[in-house]
Amino acid sequence: GLLTLEEVIRKLQARGVMVLVSGANPRVAGKLRRAGVIRLLGEERFLPTFGAALAFVRALRGTDGDAATPSGTAAREPEPRP
Repeated sequence: GLLTLEEVIRKLQARGVMVLVSGANPRVAGKLRRAGVIRLLGEERFLPTFGAALAFVRALRGTDGDAATPSGTAAREPEPRP
């Protein structure tokens, strides 16, 4: 679980990928904090909602519209689950 997550985050960061985590409920957030995952990410990259994460990325990119992915397609909010 958490060790695998840490390993994936470290590998992505080593490749220059910025990792964000959003939407963790309080119990999960506490576990991530105690395990040092939030410290590994950086506090500013641990966000309460997907909307906050999207706003964070848009601010970094300096855009107000849809943030484009590296492939040039627009990032979209995920479809709601039934």
